[in-house]
Amino acid sequence: MFGAYLHVPNIKKRLPKLHWKTELYVTSFQRLRSSAINNINGIGTIPVSEIIRYARWLDIDDEEQFVDIIQSMDFSFVSAVNKQAAKRNKAKKK
Repeated sequence: MFGAYLHVPNIKKRLPKLHWKTELYVTSFQRLRSSAINNINGIGTIPVSEIIRYARWLDIDDEEQFVDIIQSMDFSFVSAVNKQAAKRNKAKKK
């Protein structure tokens, strides 16, 4: 569920219990992040075609909603990571 840290007993005990639908989106997002294409400006977003293919593989009824939710998570993630990178770059220049 939470990547490499799942096998660590102390961390596993403290993980929140997610509703099954929430867990579906979190797990899907984590798996789809490896499909993201990085660019010269930082990390990129997950291609929509990959999200749709994954939704069909999972047999999701409402593909459009699934794409919207995963894209929203992805845009938030990319924005946060790029802001952190900009702060680090700014700090290095000082």
